[in-house]
Amino acid sequence: MADFTALTCPSCGGKLENTKDVDRLICGYCGNTHIARRNDVSERTASELAIDRLQKEIASLKNSRNLLVTQSKVDISKSDVEILSISNEIDMENAEIESAKYKIESNSSLLRTGFIRLPVLSPILIAVIYFGIKYDGMGLPIHLLYICLVFMGLIVFVAVTVSRYAQIKKERLKITELENIKKQKSSQLINLSKGKTTEHIETIQHKIADIDKQITFKQSELDKHYKIVSGNP
Repeated sequence: MADFTALTCPSCGGKLENTKDVDRLICGYCGNTHIARRNDVSERTASELAIDRLQKEIASLKNSRNLLVTQSKVDISKSDVEILSISNEIDMENAEIESAKYKIESNSSLLRTGFIRLPVLSPILIAVIYFGIKYDGMGLPIHLLYICLVFMGLIVFVAVTVSRYAQIKKERLKITELENIKKQKSSQLINLSKGKTTEHIETIQHKIADIDKQITFKQSELDKHYKIVSGNP
């Protein structure tokens, strides 16, 4: 059986009749008109619950927004795989350049040492040949032997000198090639880093804009519920 509430006139106890205005009732006996006072407790309670929920949601959105703002300031070059790969390649080329420079300096130092020692060793060799010829007494063949040794020493010296010059030239060419490759990769790294950074910031800005829209919408809903709770809809 359905539940019904009997509506009676508080003045005479007669039956109240509905009118077109659902908030106004008329007594069929005494003719008195009564205004119905509606119970708004459920609506007020719902608004209070909605206020608590919306406040938490807005706080959560603001925290997410602050986190995104922090992320937008992070240098992604320290974490992007492609950028790190190119950076490592440039570091390896720098190491090869330094190695080539060391080889050039080492060979140049040996050449300088050789040219410094040559004027010192030449008189010694001449003296050895001279005294060997003078006091040996074995005749012409020993002379030829000393002369051959001197020429062989000179040939070795020239060969070593030419070899070291060739090595220096080779390393210099290598440095030039590596510098060109490094320059290209550095330019590529700069462009890639700018592109990645711009993309990273734009993505975060879109997310922040979306969160701002959600905060604005929820704040307007919150204001409506505040008005309901305060009794000023």
